[in-house]
Amino acid sequence: MRVLVTGGRGFIAKAFIERLFCDGVKIFALTRNKTVALSLLPDGVDIYEADISDNASLKKLATLNKVDIVVHLAASLDYFGDYGKLSRVNVEGTANLLDWALKNGAKKFIFISSIEAMGAVSENEIPADEMFASAPLSAYGKSKLEAEQLVEKFPGEKIILRLGNVYGPPSPALILPLANAILKREKLLKLLPAYGERRVHPVFIDDAVNGIVKALKPGAPSGIYIIAGEKHVAIEELFSDIALGLGMTKLPLFGETSSVTNALYLFLHAWRCRLRKRADLLSYFTAGSYGRIHRAYSIEKARRDMGYAPQISLEDGIHMTIEWAKKEGILPK
Repeated sequence: MRVLVTGGRGFIAKAFIERLFCDGVKIFALTRNKTVALSLLPDGVDIYEADISDNASLKKLATLNKVDIVVHLAASLDYFGDYGKLSRVNVEGTANLLDWALKNGAKKFIFISSIEAMGAVSENEIPADEMFASAPLSAYGKSKLEAEQLVEKFPGEKIILRLGNVYGPPSPALILPLANAILKREKLLKLLPAYGERRVHPVFIDDAVNGIVKALKPGAPSGIYIIAGEKHVAIEELFSDIALGLGMTKLPLFGETSSVTNALYLFLHAWRCRLRKRADLLSYFTAGSYGRIHRAYSIEKARRDMGYAPQISLEDGIHMTIEWAKKEGILPK
């Protein structure tokens, strides 16, 4: 099996490439910075430098022998970013890569999308499956949904994986900002009563990689699949689990604040983030309206069709992430 992986320097791509390399798969990594990729990826991985948003740049792959599968992980992740910039990478870049894959005889195209292409769901829609009518909350989600629509037209095998909130070493995403908010009594913690009932759907990096590997297998049916953890969780419960992981007996909270004051602050904060086209974790958690405020999905289709089954519980994933962060000096011991 010969596999081309885009976004070779990214958190998920690096973990995926390392897994394939250990399995003896011939890997070609595509990245915008070969020098950095050389320092991150195993020796023996063939690295190509090109920009997928520039179709002419893909001519640098001319020396690349035929690949069997393209796994497309490269993306712009700027949640509230400028749509034009997001589209150039996430939509036009995907179109360019699809064209390359078709011309070079790739048999399968695996697109790594996001639950953000679906958007949030209301409480009575939990858990939402792949048939849910997508309504992205952000420019990022919209660009991923449009890219999915392009992939669906690929004449060969195509699999779209909508990943949940991926976390785990060596990424600071999700868990560490909440840990710091607890330790430093920051806004994320102070405002928790105003948004803590909202649900998110984390997936540990190893499980996310396992889901992508399942899609590589011969016989994996074309289609859209949600790859997330075994359970979705209320944000307040996620905070509590992290507090336990930090060795606290309970989650510390500030004194009571007016719910009206909190709601007004969150509204203004979201407005500022959208105006500046820059999101933070608070604006991400509180995106959504009219009851569609939860990120809680079903993995049953992936379980049934591909044998996907998360192995790392949320509690274990939090523990491993916190212990890694302490060892690296990112969190206090």
